Amino acid sequence: MGVTVDWSWICDDQRARSIGNDASISVPSLEFLITLKIIGCISRRRKLLRADDKSYFLSKIWKDCYDVANLTSHLAPDGEKLLYHFKRTGLNKALIQEFLEICDGQKSALEEIGLKTCEFCGYTAHSEMVGVCRKTYQSI
Repeated sequence: MGVTVDWSWICDDQRARSIGNDASISVPSLEFLITLKIIGCISRRRKLLRADDKSYFLSKIWKDCYDVANLTSHLAPDGEKLLYHFKRTGLNKALIQEFLEICDGQKSALEEIGLKTCEFCGYTAHSEMVGVCRKTYQSI
């Protein structure tokens, strides 16, 4: 696929999140998490094409699309940071396009949970998700 993820990068860009009772955990930044979800989705889609048991990969692909759509509809990723992570990992225009097409293939399932087709570009998920991907896509 041509992407690289060095798991030590999580330590470079993480935030503490409260989980209640004066406890917190470290989580990757929203932008890095979105990048990882996109890479995971594409990777699983490619594995799906060779898999004997497709149900596992189908459910994981759906969840990846759902997670990115849900994250970007409730939080506002920083486009510059997202672009930084895309470039750092090697996530290029062709791969972003592949991810958007995968999500479009999940259209009916995502719409059942309230995620709509974007009026701007026709891809499934909230326009905020596609807008971020499209703006970032144009910058790569």
